[in-house]
Amino acid sequence: MCLIDVALRLPVCQQAGPVLFDPPLAMSPEVVQAPRKRQSKAKRASAAHPSNKAEPKKEGSLRVLGLGGLLCTVSVDLLAPVAEAQKVIAKSAGIPVREQQLVCRDRHLSANEILSDALGEEDEVTLLRCDAKAMAIKSAMRTGSLALERARRLMMQRADGPVSNA
Repeated sequence: MCLIDVALRLPVCQQAGPVLFDPPLAMSPEVVQAPRKRQSKAKRASAAHPSNKAEPKKEGSLRVLGLGGLLCTVSVDLLAPVAEAQKVIAKSAGIPVREQQLVCRDRHLSANEILSDALGEEDEVTLLRCDAKAMAIKSAMRTGSLALERARRLMMQRADGPVSNA
C-alpha cells in the first residue's frame, strides 16, 4: 500500500516492491486536504467544554415480554447501557432491577452493554424474574470471587485447622 507525501508529491510505501505513481490519485480529495480554518481561543474552549456538547440520544420503544406474554412497552435511549433500560422497566413493570434478567433472542444481556448493540435489529426482550440472592451467587461464580473465597477457606483450614463460616 502506498501513501502520497503531499508536500513532496512523492509516494511513501509501507511494503517492499515496485512503486507506481499515479498523478490523478495524488490530487484526489482523499489525499490532498484543505488547510483547517483557524478558530479563536474562546471558540475552541467553548467547543471543548463537556457541558456544551449535547449527548446523542436515540429514543426507541422496547417491548418487554414475560413468560406469559407482553408485560409492558417502554421508551428507552438505545445508546444507553442495559442498566438504564432496567431502571425504566422497574418503574413500569414494578420488578426491582436486582431481580431482572433480560434475554434477547438466545442470550442474557449484561448491564454494561449498550442497548442498541445488544438488541441489534430486535425491539423486544424477555424479562425473567430471578431471586436476587441467587443472582448474586451466580455473578460471584461467574467472576470467580466465590471460587477464590472457597480456596482461601480451604488454605486457612489446612494451615490453622478448622475455620468458621462466619
